[in-house]
Amino acid sequence: MKKSKFLLLGSISSLAAIPFVAAKCDGTKEEGNEKPADSQGGGQNNPMTPGGDSNTKTTTAVDLSKLENTVREKLNKLAKENVKKEEVLEVLKTVEGLKEIKADDLKTVEFKNKKLVIEAKDGSKLVSGKYEAQPTRTANEGDASGATIGMI
Repeated sequence: MKKSKFLLLGSISSLAAIPFVAAKCDGTKEEGNEKPADSQGGGQNNPMTPGGDSNTKTTTAVDLSKLENTVREKLNKLAKENVKKEEVLEVLKTVEGLKEIKADDLKTVEFKNKKLVIEAKDGSKLVSGKYEAQPTRTANEGDASGATIGMI
């Protein structure tokens, strides 16, 4: 009786995995069919590249308003009077796709109205959009988050 239960469970579990194996094999089959067509030039030509060369990288502009949190934190630390464009460029170069960013790609980098405003040039191929960074503030002794909170 115990052997029959194990055989029944084993056969059911092996049959349950068949659709997953078939789906996995189907995905690799399609990838294999696409690569020879691209290497022979028989596929569709990409209108963005001359001759439809699929090996060249297509670059898309990175939107400044959609930066990662770590980059935003670094920019917020730079939000102060007399911020230098080079400092902002060094932070932006850490973003994927902005390794080649130059000062010419940014229209404005200035601190006004207690915000760091970074705006991309309209013709830039690397960046687009606008980002406003709030300066990070450290707690003073008299602040609610400071050291004198327990002295009431």
